[in-house]
Amino acid sequence: MKKFVLFAVACVALLSCSSEDDICLSGESTPRLKILFKDATANKQTQLSRLIIEVDYGSGFVLVQDAVRVDSVLLPLRVDQSSSTQIKLRTDPEQNPSVLSVHYQTKAQYVSPACGFKRTYHDVTYNLSGEGTVDSFEALTNEISDETNPHLYLNF
Repeated sequence: MKKFVLFAVACVALLSCSSEDDICLSGESTPRLKILFKDATANKQTQLSRLIIEVDYGSGFVLVQDAVRVDSVLLPLRVDQSSSTQIKLRTDPEQNPSVLSVHYQTKAQYVSPACGFKRTYHDVTYNLSGEGTVDSFEALTNEISDETNPHLYLNF
């Protein structure tokens, strides 16, 4: 009888501790900026031999990516009260960077206990400055609400 009671208590404890909200699925979090690259002369999607990216999240620029053979990147934007994120891009550590400024309005949406709040970005605009290798950009949408489709093309 003692074993049955212990087994019943263990089963009740196990079943009461789990819920669907214990895990945050990947599609439910704050979306990142999806950038693809184009060859400016051929106007076709291209792969960069090297890409160095630094992002200012509020306390100065930090290295986010230094990769080879890159055809796209997913970059997190700021999730604080700021309405813009600054991104430095270069293909060679010795060259001056191109600076991409991303300006937006944010909206917070409650997702679940595991995920907390998800921010989406609306009225997104871009500004390109600096003397780096990025020639121009092509904005594909003014809203960042998921990572399914690209948001921006950078022309090199």
